[in-house]
Amino acid sequence: MQETMVMVWRRAASFDRRRAGVATWVFTIARNKRTDALRRQRRPEIDLEDPALAPDPPPSTEESVLAHERGAAWPGRSPHCPRNGRR
Repeated sequence: MQETMVMVWRRAASFDRRRAGVATWVFTIARNKRTDALRRQRRPEIDLEDPALAPDPPPSTEESVLAHERGAAWPGRSPHCPRNGRR
């Protein structure tokens, strides 16, 4: 609540009575502060040392040649996918 009132005080010059009433403006600021706080709580800290975040190693030359021969010109393309994109 205190943070909301500080924000209201700091942004008082931006209040426009033609756009909304004072209560609506204050409640909007309060709602936005609460939404921001909830988003911060839900966002997990990222551990940059987590092995799951490590990029996949590039394919070996042999794997690249074999993939090209099979028609998978780029990684992850299904060999069942038509080359011209049509079904």
